[in-house]
Amino acid sequence: MALAHNRTALTLTMHPFGSKGARRPGPVAPAAGPITWIGRAKWYNVVRSSGLRAGLKPREAIDLMDVSDAKFQIGLDMRRKVLGEEYVVQAFNAATDFTKPLQELVTRMAWGEVWARPGLDLKTRSLLNLAILTALNRPAELRLHIRGALRNGVTKEQMQEVFLQTAAYCGLPAAMDSFRIAEDVFRDDNA
Repeated sequence: MALAHNRTALTLTMHPFGSKGARRPGPVAPAAGPITWIGRAKWYNVVRSSGLRAGLKPREAIDLMDVSDAKFQIGLDMRRKVLGEEYVVQAFNAATDFTKPLQELVTRMAWGEVWARPGLDLKTRSLLNLAILTALNRPAELRLHIRGALRNGVTKEQMQEVFLQTAAYCGLPAAMDSFRIAEDVFRDDNA
């Protein structure tokens, strides 16, 4: 395994077939930089043991994830589109050995399998998420998905209608919390 660090990218090259140095097929094109084979390395351990974790540029931690399957890459692109680059970078940079599998699962399953399906547009998916997260009383995720809904073209008036609908079916306290959270997001983001 070779680890190289330069100004633009941290490139991890694995030779999974031992000392012969044979490279497995399946190059991955990170969002920025050259095409590299990432392999199934324990990205966090490699970065931690190399002493580069604290000095990583934001996208480098993502580029070190196992992105060798198409659903992960599709999910990563969709996640960036809906939630924003800053949030996605923060989520992956904060991942530990314990939470890394969850980040991979969320990216592959929720974003690569469900959000990327052609049956509903992103705006409709966002409206559904607002109602579901209100019903489940998940304020942190709701805050995040309110921002994503705005990116996907959901208007404040449409959000208001979703939260009023949840008042009838999920209860007034749940809807009231969602209204409060939405107003906080609008104020914080000048939306």
